[in-house]
Formats: sequence, C-alpha cells, structure tokens
Amino acid sequence: MSDTELPSWAPVERPQPVPLAEPDELFGLLQAARIVEVRVAVLIHLVATTEMRRGEACTVRWIDIDKKAAW
Repeated sequence: MSDTELPSWAPVERPQPVPLAEPDELFGLLQAARIVEVRVAVLIHLVATTEMRRGEACTVRWIDIDKKAAW
C-alpha cells in the first residue's frame, strides 16, 4: 500500500457524474422490467430506493429479500 499512487486526472479527463433518473423514467423502467422479468424489477426497485452502489447490488442474494413485504 505504501507504494500505491492515487490516479490523477486533468480536469477534462475526469469522469462525468452519472445523472439520476427522473421519476417518470424510473417508473417506465420498472413497468417494462415487470413485464419482462419480475426479478429484474425487484432489483431495480431495491437499487433505486436504497441508493446502493453497483458492487452492493451485485452481492444481493434472493434469500436477502423479504418476499412478504409489499412494494
């Protein structure tokens, strides 16, 4: 760790922040996902409501989901 250097970017090279989805865009995405695969809709809903990061979402297992709770 002591030999590790943090990356440095010029201002023009820095990644742009990802814009948040508008509520109507998220609603449309959830509706489409429910039609195609309800499990994907559940994951999208979980990520959107908890603001979890991609790595956290990838570690979610189905036994972690409370199936009796309504959404």
